[in-house]
Amino acid sequence: MRLLFDENLSTLSVDYTRVTLDIDVLDAPAEGLAGKPDSEVRQFAIQSDRILVTLDVWAGELGGPRWDGLTSREIPRPTRFALPFR
Repeated sequence: MRLLFDENLSTLSVDYTRVTLDIDVLDAPAEGLAGKPDSEVRQFAIQSDRILVTLDVWAGELGGPRWDGLTSREIPRPTRFALPFR
């Protein structure tokens, strides 16, 4: 699995996913995508064959909840969570 975490996800989430879960994940800001339009972030994910993980609800801007083989799902946010530290 190859992921691209959008800029609204913390670097702790990126590090946890990469190190603890051993998943290939890129951080959008580290890839020069901070502040870029959502369509550009989406295009980068497509070109690099990655799943875009974001907290944004911007599907309407890109043509609805389904487009070009991508699916948008709203996931409820937890009220509290803890990341284990090693």
